[in-house]
Amino acid sequence: MRWYGWVMRLALFCAVWPKVALAANFWSGFSPHAHFAGEFVGNFAGGLARGGTGTAYFDGGLDWDSTAAGAYPGGKFVLRYLAVDTGEPDQLYVGDVQGVSNLTTDYNISRLYKLYYRQSLGPVTARLEQQSAGLEHLPLFEPRRDGSPWW
Repeated sequence: MRWYGWVMRLALFCAVWPKVALAANFWSGFSPHAHFAGEFVGNFAGGLARGGTGTAYFDGGLDWDSTAAGAYPGGKFVLRYLAVDTGEPDQLYVGDVQGVSNLTTDYNISRLYKLYYRQSLGPVTARLEQQSAGLEHLPLFEPRRDGSPWW
């Protein structure tokens, strides 16, 4: 887990690069993202027990677009954080098989969800990232902007 420190140092180094950081529009490349969803699930009759619990989902992060910042064209740095707090209404109160909520997971989750730097190099886009099990992150080279594959 120590490599996160090096990634953050690299991001800080890029952020304070003298030529870019002195430009007034450097900070215009940043865009924050946040999404929160929460709910309360209660069982008033039947099931395993009476009572209620809450579940919550948070997805937030920060993007830096080098083109919008006026630094250099085609670069983008993305950082995302995911947190899910499950109250386990299915196991504690309801006892159903299907599940009463789409926000409920088996375990509480709190982790770095996405971390990558993407650079467009003419017709090819290269991406350096924290590897995830999701299929959306498997290609090293992304398709061109017109939708055709890079090969």
